[in-house]
Amino acid sequence: MAFGLVIAILMAFAFYRTMRVPNLIKYVIWISIWGTLFALGCTAYFFYQEYRNTIELRCIQDLDRHDCGGQRAEIFFWFFIAFIALGVLYFGMVMKLFNKINLGIGILKSVSECAVVMHQVRNLPWVLTGIALVVGTIFIYSIV
Repeated sequence: MAFGLVIAILMAFAFYRTMRVPNLIKYVIWISIWGTLFALGCTAYFFYQEYRNTIELRCIQDLDRHDCGGQRAEIFFWFFIAFIALGVLYFGMVMKLFNKINLGIGILKSVSECAVVMHQVRNLPWVLTGIALVVGTIFIYSIV
């Protein structure tokens, strides 16, 4: 969870920094979208690997490979299926909303061109990153 928080802070910082360069916004948005799909696929793959490892560990004589993994293997298998389904659903939604995503990117480019002219927002990424780090640190300490 802490790793995800750090990645979210870095992605937000990268997005705010690229607001100064309107041509990079399209790439940041699409890298984020396809990176999310890649992360779902990697998570599904890790669940499948853990499912296979559980079966190999518990099935000594290969008598019945489907039942000897037990409930642990079954849970990993269903999480694997769930993440594959989430990935397919996410991909379908991205394809359905493709034109609207590009429209949003166009709007962000316009906003970016305004942000280049306005010098007041030049330090905004540093301030927001500092606030995010403070809030994230407080959140992590409250969990521990």
